[in-house]
This record gives sequence, C-alpha cells and structure tokens, in this order.
Amino acid sequence: MQAITFAMLTAPIVQLIADILWFGNGVILTGTVVRQISYILFIPAVLGAAYLAPSKTTGVIAMWLCLFGIGGGIAIVALYRLGAGSLVSQPGLPLVVEHAFTKNPGIGISIFIPGILFPLGHVVFSLAFLKRSGPYLVSIIFLASGVSFFMGNALEIKMALYTSDLLMIILYAWLAKKVCSEKKVGCKSLMR
Repeated sequence: MQAITFAMLTAPIVQLIADILWFGNGVILTGTVVRQISYILFIPAVLGAAYLAPSKTTGVIAMWLCLFGIGGGIAIVALYRLGAGSLVSQPGLPLVVEHAFTKNPGIGISIFIPGILFPLGHVVFSLAFLKRSGPYLVSIIFLASGVSFFMGNALEIKMALYTSDLLMIILYAWLAKKVCSEKKVGCKSLMR
C-alpha cells in the first residue's frame, strides 16, 4: 500500500511539472520524459483508485480504461519527443511520423484512440465513486478531471490542462489519505 500511496501523491504533481515544462516553457524533450514518468506513476495510483471504489465492477472497468490510456499516452508522448529532434510538418507532426501515418493510417488510430482512454477512465471512475448517500464531491472531481484532461491534451487548451493537473493533485491526495486510513501500513512516513 505504501507504493500506491506514494504514486497517488506524486503522479499528478509530476504531471503538473511536465506540463509546465512542456506546454508552459516549450521544453519538449524534458517535458515529455517527465510526462512519461508521471504515466508510470499513475499505474499504481489507478490500481489504488479501483481498490477504493465503492462500485468494484465499475472501478475495475475504469482502472482498465486508465491503464490502456496510460499505454496510449506513453506512445503519444514518444511521438512528440521524436518530433523535438526532427523536422516537423505544417500540423506539427514529425515528418517521419506523418509519413508513417500516410503510409498506414492504422498506426495513428492505434496510438491516439488508446490515449483518450485515460480521461475516459476518470469519467468512469466518477460513476464508480458515485454513491446514493453521497458525498458526491469525489465523483464530481473525477468527472471534471477527466473532461479537463481531454480538453487540455487533445484540444490543447492550456487552462484545461493545468486545471486537470490541479484537480488530480487534490483527488489523488484525498485517495492516498483514504488508503492510509484503511490500511495503516507504512503511511505515516509518507504523510509527514
């Protein structure tokens, strides 16, 4: 549980740092590497979210969507890193990537479709945490973070991107606290 708690506390913070480097300052190479680290940290974080979800079936579906989305996100970020050191076309894609997409359109579909599963997983988590008796705040934050993550990344709206990062910091900190309150193993050293 200590690894899950650590991941919940660090993944969204590392993602915010990556977004500031990449989108805020144009440091594509470093930003994409840090973004991939955040995705790796999100793996145990979403496992923990599924563990805590009141609706276990919906929580597991959300977890798998997020995990496949993490794989897609890592692939998408790798394309941007490739583009940081090569010639790019008018839409901003590296020429080698554009050539590959033109030759085989399935490549783009196989990369970008899984990428949208991470925010979709957060939307599904909002259903998994929705309880008849409330509180609804966790569900609302899951929903808002998923929608704003999609808007920030797919539509490149910076304000939505940073909003998503901040919502995820709040959300996963709350989830980490919940993990610590349910399992008292090793959390005190992390929460100091």
